[in-house]
Amino acid sequence: MNIKSIESAVTENTPNREEILAACLYLKRRDREAHPEGYFDKAGRWYSSGRDAEVMTVCRLPSRAWPLSEMHACRALCHCARYHDADELKTRRITNAIEHLVSGKKLTKPAEQYVELIRVVCTTVSI
Repeated sequence: MNIKSIESAVTENTPNREEILAACLYLKRRDREAHPEGYFDKAGRWYSSGRDAEVMTVCRLPSRAWPLSEMHACRALCHCARYHDADELKTRRITNAIEHLVSGKKLTKPAEQYVELIRVVCTTVSI
């Protein structure tokens, strides 16, 4: 089981669909498998654009001293949750459950309820 298989198994009727997609997006951005939409200016500062710019909250503006401040903010879990209009707390717990299933990371108590959800989503599609 990997992040791409979990993401592809999610359908329109999947419970907590937005939270699962937000968790997958966060994990892919964290591991640099996916990148936020944006551009660099001539000074090397990175600015978000598209949906990433729409959901951006208060963030330090890029400067020559901190050129990647918006990119860093776009890779945060709270930003990925807003990107998919998901609940941040559920997204955090589902992220922990996915990490547990994919890499064996220690599972937190609140995330235990989501491990079975992820397993059911993945086995339903593989049948």
